Parts: sequence; C-alpha cells; structure tokens
Amino acid sequence: MSVIGTTSPQATLTSSHSPATAPPFQYSLDQSMPCPAGSEDYRLASASYSQVEVSPELQAVLDGIPDELNTKMQQLRAPSTSVVVVQGGRELYSSFQGSAVVNRSVAVNASSGYQIASISKTFTSAMLFLLRDAAKLPMGLDTPVNHLLPNFKIQPSPLRTSYRNITLRALAVHGSGLPRELPPCEHCDQDQILNKISELTALCDQFTATHYSNLGVALLGRSLEKVAGKSWERFVTEELMEPLGMMQSGAPPATNVHMAEGVDPVTGKVVPVPNVSSWGAPAGLLHSTPRDMGVWMRFLMDSPGSPGERAVFDSVLDASTRAEMRRTGILQGDGVTGVGSGTFEMAYLDGRWTTNKLGCLGGYRSAISMVPSLQ
Repeated sequence: MSVIGTTSPQATLTSSHSPATAPPFQYSLDQSMPCPAGSEDYRLASASYSQVEVSPELQAVLDGIPDELNTKMQQLRAPSTSVVVVQGGRELYSSFQGSAVVNRSVAVNASSGYQIASISKTFTSAMLFLLRDAAKLPMGLDTPVNHLLPNFKIQPSPLRTSYRNITLRALAVHGSGLPRELPPCEHCDQDQILNKISELTALCDQFTATHYSNLGVALLGRSLEKVAGKSWERFVTEELMEPLGMMQSGAPPATNVHMAEGVDPVTGKVVPVPNVSSWGAPAGLLHSTPRDMGVWMRFLMDSPGSPGERAVFDSVLDASTRAEMRRTGILQGDGVTGVGSGTFEMAYLDGRWTTNKLGCLGGYRSAISMVPSLQ
C-alpha cells in the first residue's frame, strides 16, 4: 500500500524530531505543523473509493480519513489537503479538501499542483540508479564525487580518521558527513558554489553517522549531470516523468499545472512558488499532482496497474533496481529506523516496515508512505 499526502501548509506524515532533542529519522504518522492563517472554507471536500473489495479493518481506516483531515484543517487553518491511497496497482481511495486559493472557493482535485519539496530527492536518487544501470558511473554507486566534479572539496572533520573520497552512495543515504544546507551564494554559478563548499567543514567521516543534508543531495544531482549529458531538470523530466506519463510534474516554472496556494506556517501569508530553478533544486524544488504522485508510488513499489504499465515501468528502471532503492541503505542503531538507498526515511511502525519521504518547503508540506507488506 502506498499513501501520498500533499498539503499547503500541513502534512499527514511529518518528522517528529526536533534537532535539539531527538535523533534523526524518528517518525510518527500523527504529527502536524501549525499554521495560524489560511482558508476558512472547509466545505469544499470530496472523497472517492475504487470499486474493489477491501478488508473491514482497512475500510474503517479509509472511512476515517475525511473527518481526521477536516479536523486538522480547522485546527491548523490549512487551505487544502489532498490524499491518494494506492494498492495492488490501482487507486484505492482519494480525498481532496479545502480550496486551492486562499479565502476563495476553488476546489482542489487530483490535478491540483503542489510543491513536493524533499520528495524531489527520490527522483534524484532514481537518476543515480538509472545511470548506474546504464554503466555511466565508472565505479558505480561508489564513484567519488570529485571524479565527476574535480573542483569539489570540503574541509575534513576534526575527528577525521578516513581519507576516502566522498561517494555518490554516501550522498544518497545522507551518510556523507556534509552540512545540512547549501552555503549562501545568491546568483552564483557552479564554480562559485563549489568554492563556497570548499570553505565548509565536514561534520564527520562518511558512513560514520547519518546527517540529513540538502547540500549532499543537491551535489548528487549536479554531479550526475556530468555523465548524464543533460541538466538534472531535463533528465528527471525526459527520463523519468515523461515516460511514466507524469505530465503535470517538473521543475520550475510550473507552467504545466494549476498550483494550489501554500501559506507560510508562521505568518499565514501566501508563499509564491519559485518560477526559476536553482543549483539546489535536486534536493527539493519539483512540483507534482496527486494523480502523478500516485503513478510515482506505483512505479517505486513495482505495483503496475496493467501489463502495459509494467512494460513502461521496467523500461524506465529495472524492477530489481527499484527494490534496491527501497530496501537497502543504512539501518540506525535503534534497529527500527533507517535511510533507504533511494533517499527514503525507513521506519518500523505497527509491526511493518514503511518506506517514507517527507517534504517541507515554503508554504507546502508533502509526504509519501509505502508499506510493502500491504501491497
């Protein structure tokens, strides 16, 4: 089973950790982020079920989604929320509540656009594995970053014990030891950004710990451009989204979809959607729709809806590679959380392993959660 939740500005699956008090990659399915202002019209709601038989237990969960979301929207004054549940290659359930335009009655639907924020990282990781399978990476996932970007360097950690160069694999699983964010560098080209990175200090040696790093995944996407022969933006569009039929998804500008408005969770003001891409885009600047994200989840879970869709999925990326993205990575010391090779957050919840990716950017919060044992 796979669930996609996209909201502006509140998520159905959010990290429960605070950087100062809890370890990374500790997650709860019942967390939310407050939003003090937004649409007051919560009556624009729709929900639909596919004509398939489900267990009474699952049906009870699905039946409770609208009321739960409506309650949270009223508490948080969120403009809209969209949820899609897919299982066994088909859409099992969908719910769309609220308004796409703050303080107006414009219903959201399966084609409403949202920034998916850090879910973008899963596309960057798919690019990595696709290029690996195409034998474009000289040492596979363990190709050093500076083999592709010779100008890349960073000051070593004060605790340095390793002299191995940071690898693409380390970037994908947040195991590189790089700082979380990109250095400030407005209107900089790549050489200028790499120069700024060279002034930073690594937090630790690679693979000695996990540290969530937007910088690392941005660096991964831009490094891969060197062997892809095209920009990250073009690659994810032409090699992933278009073959999968995700025609309302892409990098800025969002000219192929009507975007639902997102608001700042502190001020309550509408946050404009970026109209240009940036060097850091591989870490979180894609937009998509509930319908397209349903396709992306079926693809990642190897859960096609027809023989024809299976052929499409396999032509984009081999099924075993997608399983590799979901199942391998770094297991945390607690034994119940980890980071998947596809830059997923892994968590053992209610007796089942879940594969998740959360997103938070500007006025948008997003989440996907996949449960292989319920597929």
